[in-house]
Amino acid sequence: MNEKEQLVSFIKEQLGHGMNIDAIKNMVRVQGWTEADIEQAVIQAQGEIANVNSNVPNTPNQTPAYSTINSTPVFTEQLE
Repeated sequence: MNEKEQLVSFIKEQLGHGMNIDAIKNMVRVQGWTEADIEQAVIQAQGEIANVNSNVPNTPNQTPAYSTINSTPVFTEQLE
């Protein structure tokens, strides 16, 4: 994995943890990345995330039930 791929991977990971995109940009900016590299990596990361999310199957018979511990959706079958 080259450095730019590592940057994209880092951005995707931080977005997955819910970090704000501006905070991520600031983190990598102070590490010496150029604005052009940052913007290109952000666009690529967001595109890859969107592609993954579009491949998630639609499950109409399930509704999210949220855990009170960490607000992670847990899908349960919907009774009809």
